[in-house]
Amino acid sequence: MSLKPAIGIATVYDDLAVPRIYTNNNYPAAVIRGGGAPLLLPVTADREVLREYVSLCQGFVFSGGQDVSPMHYGELQSPLCGPTSLLLDDYQLTLIRMVIESGKPFIAICRGIQVLNVALGGTLYQDISEYSDKAAKHMQQTERGDVTHPVSIVEGTILHSLFGSSVWTNSYHHQALKQVADRLQVAATCSDGIVEAVEVRDYGFGLGLQWHPEAMLPAGDAMLPLFTELAKQASAN
Repeated sequence: MSLKPAIGIATVYDDLAVPRIYTNNNYPAAVIRGGGAPLLLPVTADREVLREYVSLCQGFVFSGGQDVSPMHYGELQSPLCGPTSLLLDDYQLTLIRMVIESGKPFIAICRGIQVLNVALGGTLYQDISEYSDKAAKHMQQTERGDVTHPVSIVEGTILHSLFGSSVWTNSYHHQALKQVADRLQVAATCSDGIVEAVEVRDYGFGLGLQWHPEAMLPAGDAMLPLFTELAKQASAN
């Protein structure tokens, strides 16, 4: 009997009276439904531990969370930027660079796509209002599994092979990709022009998604192909 591939989930961090690391339960649930075995990876600045994470896991999920500090892409913090954590940024930026260097498969979700872009030299809109006051509403106020807008998918991408030319998604973000890193290919956009997905160029399976596919799974199987393909790619690693 073959073992399920170990999928490391990059956790997030709250600096409360008792600091905690955590992840939304939808992430491990999605990994399990896709055929993987989820492992939560605690936040740390220890590079040796991060290298052990990369060695131990066959695939990765980078989860949603608070804003990335604009210091990482050379900007002063806007009043519209939300709470940030330099410890969390250091952990996730370093880990995602190590994962890419390893060539292992990953999905980077919401904050994750922003971490991916910044890690590779891209920038962010600190708030979508900086992009346009005509932008669609990207912070929906309905159930997390509800869809709120479609995204158009670029032909020839991994996403296109999974979903075709368009798919409806949910939306829970106030920041977005601005300058897309050279190593990333835009894979999907909203009709207002906001980048909704990217893929690492010349890479086996490295996706960044601005929406929350894990939150859509309790309502149906539309996003399941993402997690079954991650497990498949991880098993082949």
